Amino acid sequence: MEEKEDRLIVAAQEGDVQTIKALLDSGVDVNAKGYSGMTALMQASKNNHIDCVNILLNAKAGVNIKNELGRTALKMAQEKGYQSVVKLLEGAGALDYSQVSDVVYQKENLNEAYGIIYFIGGINLLLGLIGVVFKIEAFQQWGIGLYSIIFGFVYLLLGFFVKQYKSIAALLFAFMIFIIDSFVAFAAIVSNNDTSIFLPFIIGLLVRISLLKGMYQGFDAIHTIKKAESMKIV
Repeated sequence: MEEKEDRLIVAAQEGDVQTIKALLDSGVDVNAKGYSGMTALMQASKNNHIDCVNILLNAKAGVNIKNELGRTALKMAQEKGYQSVVKLLEGAGALDYSQVSDVVYQKENLNEAYGIIYFIGGINLLLGLIGVVFKIEAFQQWGIGLYSIIFGFVYLLLGFFVKQYKSIAALLFAFMIFIIDSFVAFAAIVSNNDTSIFLPFIIGLLVRISLLKGMYQGFDAIHTIKKAESMKIV
């Protein structure tokens, strides 16, 4: 079978359509790799054999397989300027690996976004439970109690939906609730007219802005990841 796989790769390099069809009909692995990790699709693409590319794509050739140098069929066609081949490959779901790298980056952003939501939810739930169980006066003055428990539970639930289902709605809800909660906290401090807590509030505000920024980047992350998943890239 290895000899047939080598013949398939050579046939793709030479543009031998009939041999490619015969070998594929005989059960040869369309994604078999030869010298330097080259596949038949890579050879056909880099040599501008459009008919061969079509046949191999119809046989479910992997469009995002890399050779030993980390190059794909799409990258080879782009370097040669074979636009017809490039369009065929992109239509089959091939991505430039700069885009794949962007997906990896956006996954990290999504991890940060739902991580922040979990963090906010966990902190509120913990402090709320402490405030209710031990009846700490300072916590009661800051409104930390049953409200914090409910807030924390809701946030943990939203974090779950963002992580598991990449839910834009859950992320938006978490984002808006946090903004509203920040305004409520600001209004409470202003109404108390207590200048001693002004500095802690400013520090807290900066922390909240940082957390909001982390959540906000989750929107673009979800959009990018879902698009990549629809194209079966990730």
